[in-house]
Amino acid sequence: MKNKRITLLLCLTASLGLVGCVNNSSSQTSVSSDSSSLSSAGTSQASQASSQSSGVSSQSSESSSQSSSQSSSSSMSSESQSSSSSSGFNGGTYYSSIDWSQRGATLKTALSNLIFPHTDIGYGGLYNAYKTTDVRPNGKIWDMYSSIEYTPGIDENHGNYSKEGDNYNREHTIPQSVFNSATPMYSDLFHIYPTDSKVNGVRSNYPHGEITGSPSYTSSNGCKLGTSDPSTGYNGKVFEVIDEYKGDFARTYFYFVTAYQTKMTSFSFPSLASNTFPSLSTWAQELYLKWSKEDPVSEKEIKRNESVYSIQHNRNPFIDNPEAAEKIWGNLS
Repeated sequence: MKNKRITLLLCLTASLGLVGCVNNSSSQTSVSSDSSSLSSAGTSQASQASSQSSGVSSQSSESSSQSSSQSSSSSMSSESQSSSSSSGFNGGTYYSSIDWSQRGATLKTALSNLIFPHTDIGYGGLYNAYKTTDVRPNGKIWDMYSSIEYTPGIDENHGNYSKEGDNYNREHTIPQSVFNSATPMYSDLFHIYPTDSKVNGVRSNYPHGEITGSPSYTSSNGCKLGTSDPSTGYNGKVFEVIDEYKGDFARTYFYFVTAYQTKMTSFSFPSLASNTFPSLSTWAQELYLKWSKEDPVSEKEIKRNESVYSIQHNRNPFIDNPEAAEKIWGNLS
């Protein structure tokens, strides 16, 4: 009996110990699991923190990169603006000697000294030059007096024409009789254009102006010969080009009287004044300044200016910097 009690006691003890062991093991497993969970959570949080830190670092790097890029862009923009403002127009360093803050006769003389003299290709060289200086995108001659399209080198006038469309020849904006066909005015590309021979003959030696009333002749593109509009300040016959080319011819006159200002005292023509300044008659100054404003520089003029520059090695400053006309003859402050 005693032995049975001892055996029962041992079983109970073992049983209790087993339970205790199981409970302890379970508890430890739970704690270990919790600890592992906490550790995992801690690792996850650390990972998130690291990721956030990396993100901040990345954002900081990106921000720094953007800032650097913006700074570089700003620097480039500033440099570009600086480069642009140093020239402000086509021609760039060609005008490095010109002080554009000058006005009137002073600026006109400075430009005259720059653009004259130039390389003279001779009267016979004009037709060949027109193959590059005065062609439309389709390769045809760009005639400002008519709508006829001529083939360069084929439709040149060699003495015979009777109607518009027969051929083209060399039109002096300032008639050659004004300077007795003397060089280099006689072959200066900047004032001699290829035009329909018939219309060129109709224009004759009349100045470019604006007509009033019915014209005595109208060309195929709308150029007109007629009596001058008295409101322009001139009375007499004038040849009026279409609006698309009024600015072109105004800037041509500006060029001529600037390039040849030392010769102007010997020239007589309704648009001109026989002096070194202003070199344009009052009515011509006002009308051509108006034309220049109403018909701004076109891509045609810009390309022609570059092409003539490659041949004559001088430029028309009133194409490169249209404000120059106002600074010389106008009231631009």
